[in-house]
Amino acid sequence: MPHIPGQYTDLDIEYLSIVPKGANNMPIVLKEDGAFEIQTVCKYQDLEGELTTLVYVPNYTDKHQNWATPQVIKKAMQSFAKKGNKIDFRHDGKQISSDKMYVFSNFQVQKNDERFANWKDNDGKIVDTTGSWATIIKIEDEQIKKAYADGTYAGISMGGHGKVAKEAPTSGMVSDILDY
Repeated sequence: MPHIPGQYTDLDIEYLSIVPKGANNMPIVLKEDGAFEIQTVCKYQDLEGELTTLVYVPNYTDKHQNWATPQVIKKAMQSFAKKGNKIDFRHDGKQISSDKMYVFSNFQVQKNDERFANWKDNDGKIVDTTGSWATIIKIEDEQIKKAYADGTYAGISMGGHGKVAKEAPTSGMVSDILDY
């Protein structure tokens, strides 16, 4: 099915995928000595191996020209958790073993959360992160840590099913199912 840009009205997320750069246009932040380093280029100098990311930001158009409300994002976050917080590499469908990496925090960003103050997208623009879906992923595997240290991986992508409302050429709204 061809990609249809528009507003997500429903998102059922089955997994998150580690990718070189996500379509959400958001950087992953590596935790360094308990502090957050807000930047678009990841540096890996941390022995804890924690990645902090915004999976999806409300009312922010992604690289596919889609967006979602905080309510739809909350439902997506809940479906991801319900399905086991699965992570894979580059949408290969092979779940990464939890002894290598796992989601240990999955939450919706609250207004004035200092951890996400002045968060910038990959284009350097400051983004209002209130209502965003955020995750913290713990990396245990040394090879995966190295991939983040050298910049091979610096993104995250959602995988699942969604409905997009788009303006129909004739009139009204129609919904189409998109598979990612």
